[in-house]
Amino acid sequence: MGPRLSGRGQELSLSPPPLAGELRCQCLQTEAGRIPLQRIARVQRIPEGPHCGVPEVIATMKNGEKVCLEPTAPWVKLMVNRILMDTSDHKPLPHQSSCGWGGSCH
Repeated sequence: MGPRLSGRGQELSLSPPPLAGELRCQCLQTEAGRIPLQRIARVQRIPEGPHCGVPEVIATMKNGEKVCLEPTAPWVKLMVNRILMDTSDHKPLPHQSSCGWGGSCH
């Protein structure tokens, strides 16, 4: 799994393309309708590659349900960009400790 990035209560996982045995898109249908951000626990972004000709954005809801989001939808682009911007400045966010991502100090 790729690095996990957190921002404003959501977590963004930048996943590498799937292994050779998984050469297919994970999303057969996508949701373009807006989903309240409070319901989203994690967002996974999978870039296009030999496994799939389109980038995929998969949201995991707080209830565990996974929803494929339409990566070209304006609200999805805004959400992903906002999470990336929040994590690009190296200041800890309010829900993060200064020990690093996830707040665990070992």
